[in-house]
Amino acid sequence: MQRDVVLAIDQSGSMAASVVYASVFGCVLASMRSLRTSLVVFDTEVVDALDAGIVQVVVIGAGYDTRSWRLARAGVRFFEVDLPATQADKRRRAPAGGPVYVEGDLAAGDLLGRLRDVGFDPGAATLFTLEGVTMYLTRDALA
Repeated sequence: MQRDVVLAIDQSGSMAASVVYASVFGCVLASMRSLRTSLVVFDTEVVDALDAGIVQVVVIGAGYDTRSWRLARAGVRFFEVDLPATQADKRRRAPAGGPVYVEGDLAAGDLLGRLRDVGFDPGAATLFTLEGVTMYLTRDALA
């Protein structure tokens, strides 16, 4: 029996110290005959989606990620979702412009409602990213 494993590696620099560890771990997994591995590099996937016509990107659990500035393009809106305290601190530190901040606890529900409140268009081509977040959520929150 062969199992599929998707390796997601953050190249953004926000987790630079763990990129080497993740890469070595990925190589170990890729060498196991019982696993079929695929590599997803978040920045590359986001750029590819933008090239394909995505006009909105929702970064769930954005933290201090800088993707919204680094990958910004005319005609594309980035929405960053995170806890109110994290969003407030990031707003104080971040340069002007950038994403639309969406404060909220992912476990509290109604993410779509909060996004709509700040201008998200549910009918527009959208990429949702969820990176390094699921370990903080309960099974019920992920359902």
